[in-house]
Amino acid sequence: MKKTITVLAVLAFCAIAPLGLFAQKGAAAKKVVVVYFSTADGDKVAADAIAAKKNADVIRLEVDPPYDAKALADKAKFVKAAVASEGKKPPKIKPVNVDAYETVYIGTDVWNNGAPKAVELFINDAKLEGKKVIYYGTSTLESVEATFKKNMDGLINKKKAKEVVSGPIFKNVAAASKAEVDKWADSVK
Repeated sequence: MKKTITVLAVLAFCAIAPLGLFAQKGAAAKKVVVVYFSTADGDKVAADAIAAKKNADVIRLEVDPPYDAKALADKAKFVKAAVASEGKKPPKIKPVNVDAYETVYIGTDVWNNGAPKAVELFINDAKLEGKKVIYYGTSTLESVEATFKKNMDGLINKKKAKEVVSGPIFKNVAAASKAEVDKWADSVK
């Protein structure tokens, strides 16, 4: 009788195992995600290049309502106005869930030597505790790296990430070869 029950149990397991009923929840999910905010193409180029190197998902942070395309035409003027208005009425972002990921890349335009409010809101809302967080920026300006790093480290360190890795500021990625991004992505472990 015991042998019959054992044999039936083994056969039942073999029959249903391929259905994935015993698979670990989220086991098939990717462990890496690149979350980026962009008002230009440079951040998308960098995010896509990193995602290709790291086999990562890509999520674009979106403000709601979206920024006006005409206003974005003059980026310097737009950023100045956006930074000034964000203090009075911060933008809203569409929710982004990174719970299933072990490593979170955060990429963003550099605004006023720091992260735009949309990125700050994402970092404040995201569950980054215990995760590896790697960030990078894009800018056409020189001499913003130290201030950007201080700003991002301050935001992320409040979230008790397991590890924080500071990345570079990529200059004009949309116009340049993505070789610089690829090289950096390859160097990050």
